[in-house]
Amino acid sequence: MMKHARRICRLGPDDWRARFRPIAKSRRKCPGLPGELVCRLIRYQRRGFRSSWLVTSLMDSHRYTREELISLYHQRWTVETIYREWKHSLDIQNLRSHTPVGILKEVHAQLMLSNLVRWIMTEAAQDTGQTPSISAS
Repeated sequence: MMKHARRICRLGPDDWRARFRPIAKSRRKCPGLPGELVCRLIRYQRRGFRSSWLVTSLMDSHRYTREELISLYHQRWTVETIYREWKHSLDIQNLRSHTPVGILKEVHAQLMLSNLVRWIMTEAAQDTGQTPSISAS
């Protein structure tokens, strides 16, 4: 990723303000895209994973610390994973009801069941140092 970005200034360890120039294909797809984007570029590595890059428009390194942004990104990723699990495991494409009210009831019942399972998993994982997760099938 760094070959596409030009560092403007260093904000801290592995934390820079950088300038990106969108490629021609992106400019054609989005004509209103500016010729240059200035953003914050953070490199980090979590234990057991390869090095990653986080790109953000939150430039103030005192107000938005590197560690806080990395943590928030991974919290959001957890939520996105739950949404993906719902999409794949709730089996909403096979609803049996034929009325809008009936379909809404089925969806609510599926969401309650999913949340109940997650709650039980969270309680079971408590004090183990493990994070509960369901792998999508």
